[in-house]
Amino acid sequence: MTQHLFAAGLVLVTHSDRWENHRLALPNKLFHAVQAGVPVIATDVGELARIVRRYDIGTLYAPGDADSLVDAARRAVAGYRTLRQAVREAAPELSWETDGRRLLEVYTRLGTDPRISGRSHE
Repeated sequence: MTQHLFAAGLVLVTHSDRWENHRLALPNKLFHAVQAGVPVIATDVGELARIVRRYDIGTLYAPGDADSLVDAARRAVAGYRTLRQAVREAAPELSWETDGRRLLEVYTRLGTDPRISGRSHE
């Protein structure tokens, strides 16, 4: 799959703004694109848009707006080299390894917090 994404050169990551879980979600497709070293064209929705903006790893379009999608694709093609460089720079931060390490740190803190674990630190 990663080879297909790399060969395609751009990845379309779509979400609707209709449901709260879409506004809060970060689709695996986003992280797979980063792993492949490929910029995204993504819907301008919630957390997905926040990550794309924060790391400048793609362009955004308004969900359901075909003209906005065409504009985002044109901007992605025009700025492709810059976007690819941004993806390379963001890859360590947005990697499965970094995410897994952070998750384990959270679980460790939760397991040692007496307010949550029910254990005292006596």
